Amino acid sequence: MMSTSVTTVIRSKISDLRQYSRKRGARLAKLLGGLTFLTRKEAVRELRISLTKLDRVIARGELRAKKHGHAVVVMQSEIARYIRQWPYVKPRTEHGAR
Repeated sequence: MMSTSVTTVIRSKISDLRQYSRKRGARLAKLLGGLTFLTRKEAVRELRISLTKLDRVIARGELRAKKHGHAVVVMQSEIARYIRQWPYVKPRTEHGAR
């Protein structure tokens, strides 16, 4: 029979592993030498686009993503590059000015 303190430590480690699997996108950055990666959901929030639109952008090759196991992650620098390539909006002319 295991002592109570050993059982507590084991339960704590199991809890840590469960948290890791839930938050693997955030923890993946630490594992990969400090590079900042975002999960697809985080990238969608950053870009303010839908998940379907993000998948299309990745499929067209406009935004590069990496796969880590089942997780698809996007480097934050890649998101910044993608935003920089967006065209600027031309200012509208006022009514009557031609």
